[in-house]
Amino acid sequence: NSVKVLYLDRDALLKHLCEIARDIKTQHPEVRSISLFGSLARGDYTAISDVDILITLHHSKEKDPHQRILTFLPYFDLERGVDLLVYTQEEVERRLSEGDPFLQRIQREGIALS
Repeated sequence: NSVKVLYLDRDALLKHLCEIARDIKTQHPEVRSISLFGSLARGDYTAISDVDILITLHHSKEKDPHQRILTFLPYFDLERGVDLLVYTQEEVERRLSEGDPFLQRIQREGIALS
């Protein structure tokens, strides 16, 4: 039997995520913002934590948020899982005004990557 020691270099990962965010914004002018949320943003992550990302668009012709993910997911070729959400600014504002606790938490704890 062997023991694997897992380590997450959060600073290096954040730097890499900022580079990815810059690339995305350069190639996709419809992107308003890219934020990290979840355990990596809060600082209570573990070595096996996934990466939670919210991409907010100025607008989108694609009405289905799940289909929008397919545009951006290839940028996040990481050695760990990625949970990606892609909403328009209008959708975010509507959900916040409706009191969506999930988006309120993202807004509160999120770290801007771009």
